[in-house]
Amino acid sequence: MAVLCSPRRTGGCGMTSGPLLDVEHLSCVYEKRGLFARRSIRAVDDVSLTLDRGEILGLVGESGCGKSSLAKALVGIAPVEAPRLRFDDMDIALPLQRRPASLLTRLQYVFQDPLAALDPQMTAIDQVAEPLLIHRRASVAEAKRRASDALRLVNIGADSEDRLPHQLSGGQRQRVVLARALILEPDLLICDEPISALDVSIQAQIVALLARLRVERNLTILFISHGVSTVRRFCDRVAVMYLGRICEVGPATEIFERPLHPYTQALVAAVPPIHPRHRRHQPVLQGEAPDLAAIPSGCRFHPRCPARIAACDTLRPELLSAAGREVACHVAAPAVPS
Repeated sequence: MAVLCSPRRTGGCGMTSGPLLDVEHLSCVYEKRGLFARRSIRAVDDVSLTLDRGEILGLVGESGCGKSSLAKALVGIAPVEAPRLRFDDMDIALPLQRRPASLLTRLQYVFQDPLAALDPQMTAIDQVAEPLLIHRRASVAEAKRRASDALRLVNIGADSEDRLPHQLSGGQRQRVVLARALILEPDLLICDEPISALDVSIQAQIVALLARLRVERNLTILFISHGVSTVRRFCDRVAVMYLGRICEVGPATEIFERPLHPYTQALVAAVPPIHPRHRRHQPVLQGEAPDLAAIPSGCRFHPRCPARIAACDTLRPELLSAAGREVACHVAAPAVPS
């Protein structure tokens, strides 16, 4: 397979200019019905971000912060409120069933649990061939041939093609899910914690595979993870999410070498250093995140923040430019020249 030139944010190699994905003020609200009342859960609240062609954007945060809800809203399988949600300059603020078929093939989703994402009664090769048949992209024979090629691409051998999901290892199942997403040759791949349930060695293999495919296929990737060290090595930019909102966005190197938001500092400090002398002195994150049904006023992080000031209790910080990135913090943003 021919390898394309490095797809950085230059607009070269035939890529058109402008972001591939442009999100402004997106929210995702679920209605929860109890025995006596109904309540709204705002899993994602007023999120804005862009994703350039050929870029890998990492989305990190604790479990339950809204990362998966944001991903599902982008692909149309979660309720979305968005003044602007555009993919390649097309308005996609629509539920999945109302999106055009041409869009569905260009934006693919890799689920967190590969076993749940696969049909237990279909072989690996049939799972991968199925999207081609659904979208009428190939005959049965051609779909099988291309599915076999896609499985080779993700290092699944011919001896595993006819196995059912329960006969595959966790890493193999994740590769099958990845092959199924790639067979339609998408422009954007949304990976929702694709390595969280895998052994460390298998995690490294999947990440290396994604990095290679990013270059070979000119893929744009939204990589969701709570593994900060993996995101640091793999992603171009990083967005840090807390309780449904983005609190810091910037180049991965800058975010992890010089985090500005106290929450980002705590996430970075929790990563074990290679050498004890390199340990950071930022405070380790204390306590549990509040329930999304009882979000604190002002800055959502202020009940756990060691740098909290009076304004944090009542005023919601907005994302502001600071030192080459954006940060939503009353303490950090004003103290750093833009």
